[in-house]
Amino acid sequence: MKVTEFFIGFGPRIWSFRKGETEYGIKAIPAGAYVKIVGMHNLDEFDPADDDRTYMSKPYWRRLSVAVAGSTMHFILALATLFTLFAFVGTPGGEHPGDAWVVAEGVEASSPAGAAGVRTGDRILSVDGEAIGTFEEFTAIVRARPGEDVPVVLERGAETLTIDVALAARRPDSAEAIGYFGVGPERPARETVGIGSAVGDTFQSFGRVTSDTFEGLGQVLSPSGLADLGSRVLSGPSTPAVEGDEGRPAPPRDPAADARPVSILGVADIGADLVRNDPTTFLFLFVILNVFIGVFNLVPLLPLDGGHVAIATYEKIRSLFRRGEPYHVDVVKLLPLTYAVVLVLVFLGISTIYLDIADPIGG
Repeated sequence: MKVTEFFIGFGPRIWSFRKGETEYGIKAIPAGAYVKIVGMHNLDEFDPADDDRTYMSKPYWRRLSVAVAGSTMHFILALATLFTLFAFVGTPGGEHPGDAWVVAEGVEASSPAGAAGVRTGDRILSVDGEAIGTFEEFTAIVRARPGEDVPVVLERGAETLTIDVALAARRPDSAEAIGYFGVGPERPARETVGIGSAVGDTFQSFGRVTSDTFEGLGQVLSPSGLADLGSRVLSGPSTPAVEGDEGRPAPPRDPAADARPVSILGVADIGADLVRNDPTTFLFLFVILNVFIGVFNLVPLLPLDGGHVAIATYEKIRSLFRRGEPYHVDVVKLLPLTYAVVLVLVFLGISTIYLDIADPIGG
């Protein structure tokens, strides 16, 4: 196939050079890569001399391999990074699937946890009868019980205690109320695992990140998700919540309450914070980013790679019913849907960039 352009990133061209028949360069938005192949669809104009080098002229398996190559590379990078972390670099305790955590320093006396007597170093075993593994599981259980009194089983040294905690009700950005406990996690020391265990942890973590990515994309691209993003933009920067008659500042917001899509600016800001706190934790962000790009590119809509996969597969199926006679989709009929997808992508891009500047996560 004839490749005429290969760029790192998307958007306006920053720098490029030509070698042979291909232009190489860098574009403004450093997210993924862009490759232009002649004859990707029936609207592409090309020199008749290149007819046998077009994308459409190649067999199904060749077109499929080209369309999924970018996502495959992102997945390979994510897997290799996870394996390196587990086997050689070491991960903070609690990052392995099922690892435990303990309450970190800084439990405020005015928080629900402080009022109930939770101490630094306590290990929370269950909340309201539900067993706790990771801190993320703990957060999800607490958030679902705003304003409730719940029994909490914790381990303190050699003792196992049961205490009653009156969870606070928080209402971030006028959204639905969520429960607030008032503790953060302190992980055990960084550790590595054997090669065999690293392989298992790698695929388990990769599967979890991929599953979370599918779930997150479904939420963001749903009508309610797009509407929520639009309302955040229209409502402007959030202001610190107040609590109580005295107007005291509320305890620090649960980071999960700020959950929203971010732009490359937000990713860079989060990455900078991670590097300051623990440079190796930045590698987990690298994993998440690669999995996201890989999954997002496979959404079966043009102009994404998944759209080309869907078209190639549809053409292959139609050709089978035509006794092998090639069938090619008329892309003109898909243009309205393609334009709609582009508009959604532009909306996501502009909205997330605005929010990352005007109301950064954690800011």
